[in-house]
Amino acid sequence: MVVVNFLMVSFFNKTSSKSRAPVAHACNPSYSGGRDQEDRGFKPARAKEKDFKHFSSVIYINASENLLPLEAFHTFPALKELELAFNGIKTVYVKYGDFKPLQFLDLSFNSLTTEAVCDLGILPHLRVLLLTGNGLTSLPPSLAVTEQ
Repeated sequence: MVVVNFLMVSFFNKTSSKSRAPVAHACNPSYSGGRDQEDRGFKPARAKEKDFKHFSSVIYINASENLLPLEAFHTFPALKELELAFNGIKTVYVKYGDFKPLQFLDLSFNSLTTEAVCDLGILPHLRVLLLTGNGLTSLPPSLAVTEQ
């Protein structure tokens, strides 16, 4: 089991050359969000989705307060719990087959609308969906499951 807590995960490239600086460790509590690396001539580069496919055992990610979209995490095949609170998310795009094992999703305190969360109804194993602080007054019928 692997647990990842994204505090402010960034990959850094040297500004003047193509050499790579060490990757900042997400679980390092002393990591300052990259400010000290930027001061030394490094600039943050975006993590690429193809890089995430190598994390095949990750089951929990807390990427709150990182301005990351939900879609960036669809390549984690074992992901069961995902926290994306305070990311400024306005829309979500989910395709059939994405997030198959996902059971818990925290999208609290983003900028989601009723229409924006419609796609979440296709997530087959989703049991807990946190949407507090999005200003929603209703949920789309596609999120409801009829009892038999």
